[in-house]
Amino acid sequence: MVRAALMLVLALIVFGAFLTEAIVGFGSTVLTVTLGAYVLGIDALLARFVPLNMLLSLMILARSASLVEGRLLVTSVLPPVALGMVPALLLASHVTGSWLRLVFGLFVTALALLELVRHLRETNPSSAPLRPMVGRAMLVFGGVIHGLFGSGGPLIVYVLSRVLGSRGAQRATLAALWLAMNAVLLATFVAHGKLTAATLHDSLWLLPSLAGGMIAGDVLHHRLPERPFRLLVYLVLLVAGGTLTARTMLGG
Repeated sequence: MVRAALMLVLALIVFGAFLTEAIVGFGSTVLTVTLGAYVLGIDALLARFVPLNMLLSLMILARSASLVEGRLLVTSVLPPVALGMVPALLLASHVTGSWLRLVFGLFVTALALLELVRHLRETNPSSAPLRPMVGRAMLVFGGVIHGLFGSGGPLIVYVLSRVLGSRGAQRATLAALWLAMNAVLLATFVAHGKLTAATLHDSLWLLPSLAGGMIAGDVLHHRLPERPFRLLVYLVLLVAGGTLTARTMLGG
């Protein structure tokens, strides 16, 4: 009964997360890990979620591969991301327990707050490209966060949104990037014994949530105004990250 209730909660979280990613091109992992950390450890969540996220990326690419900015990915995005992700993967096995949840909660809270302020103050927050050094530094840090938590997406999206004007090109390019990054992450899970028959069974159980979120999100991607939806996503992240941080600091 307890396990059934746990999987139902995870299914609802995963549905909302994939709905979000299908609409705006990112957010599924950070939403799943932030909300799911209340019921399951971060490593356990990622082992169940990353295979689903890779499947979502493949589904998006199957329909929009021609929109991928491949040259930008290979020359400007993947090198700095790898520079941060590789050492973070080596460090990840030593960063566990409550410290992992605390760092992640603080990261999500700070990011959500910054993005809410930015979107509320600027009419077109994605218009101006970042300075090259700033952009590269954020991509490196995005790689670090992805190596530790599988969710460096918001930082990377922040950089790419200043470069890619088309929402379709942004979503397709991000899908290709997540697929490559999560393939590396999945390989480390296999190497450390975190990906098991039990975790794959749970991933299969969550497939309907992936399908439902993807179908609904793909429809809304073409119909829903993006700005109010992003504001809502960051508001949810702010509340979730803040309460996760407070709970961890209080020993909950």
